[in-house]
Amino acid sequence: MRKDIMGSHDYVQTLKGQKLRFPDFDRLLRDWPRGISPHYEALKKIHDEELTQLLGPGSKRLEAAIAGELILCSSVIPMPPYMVSDIGAAEFSLNAATWWPNSSFDAVRFASYLVAWLYVWDNETDSPEFNQDVSLNWEAGEKFRAETLEHIRAYLADNNTPGGGGQKEIPRAEQISSALASFNPVGEPAAFRMTRGQRMLFMHQLLRFVQATGSEQRSEQSGVAPTIDEYLPTRMGTSGVESISACIEYMVNVDLGDYLRADPDVQTIYAENNCIISMMNDAFSLRRELRFPFYNNALAVLYHEYQDLQAAMDQTYEIVKASVRRLDSAAERLLERYPDRRADLEAFIAGAKTMCTGNIEWSIRNKRYNLGLSKCDGTTEIVI
Repeated sequence: MRKDIMGSHDYVQTLKGQKLRFPDFDRLLRDWPRGISPHYEALKKIHDEELTQLLGPGSKRLEAAIAGELILCSSVIPMPPYMVSDIGAAEFSLNAATWWPNSSFDAVRFASYLVAWLYVWDNETDSPEFNQDVSLNWEAGEKFRAETLEHIRAYLADNNTPGGGGQKEIPRAEQISSALASFNPVGEPAAFRMTRGQRMLFMHQLLRFVQATGSEQRSEQSGVAPTIDEYLPTRMGTSGVESISACIEYMVNVDLGDYLRADPDVQTIYAENNCIISMMNDAFSLRRELRFPFYNNALAVLYHEYQDLQAAMDQTYEIVKASVRRLDSAAERLLERYPDRRADLEAFIAGAKTMCTGNIEWSIRNKRYNLGLSKCDGTTEIVI
């Protein structure tokens, strides 16, 4: 590779056409729980219709969100017959159904809307094909982020939730952009159904996600590739995973309480769950992200360091492997230290783990990444 392009956006384009072998993610998580929600079919029908109404029939944003029909080729989790055809806009429903196989219908519906909002909002901020002003202009991006932070607080801040005084009027969907309005089906149930501690954690992680995208935009516009140590803290925010994992308690119907929620080992589970999914997502999404010359992706960053794509993937796998080990260790310590809370902690830990196994299933099935993989056993390859 030419030395004069290293450190610029140009080097990322040299990834195109290279072969990439995926590591054995299946074996790494072989002992972790997995499945698919029995509510998937009903959820898909409802969410497809409501997402179409929100984003507009035939709109670019809807097309990007639903990404067409899904690729159903994985052998890791057997899928029911109704998933083999006519999937349509099931991407976010499938995400929620595989990440939360044991949750109630209302909870999986909530998760489906949360995932949809994260992707719709992220498309608005980092995809020039939708909003060049926001994605390419720092000031416009900051204005949009500020509007988003205000909208999130309007639903979740203490003085705006039930019994909190209702001091902030929430704009109607027709008064705001579809990217902001797509948060409304998330904010309303969170405000009413989560405990205060759960809601505060959820709001904090949503705010972190929005703010982290500003750091990512700064990095991209600098024209200089970050190191992996510079990249990881930003990525842990921009992935949006912590916003979803902040809902684990709600999704599995437990309340750990403020004391246990702040336990260092619980915090470790949150952090490692984030790292596992974020790094896997970087691996699965690399080809799609090369539509634009962006390098905020772990493999692109490590490729800059190693100048070898497979070495970058292998190092990403080592990061994931270390996180899996730390999460399992933290889980064991929690169960030993809090025997009286074992049932709640087991549900919480299982929820964190099904997020990870479900992420593999969703990633290899959805048209967004279009990987065409049937498994991740260390033998499967794609061409970037």
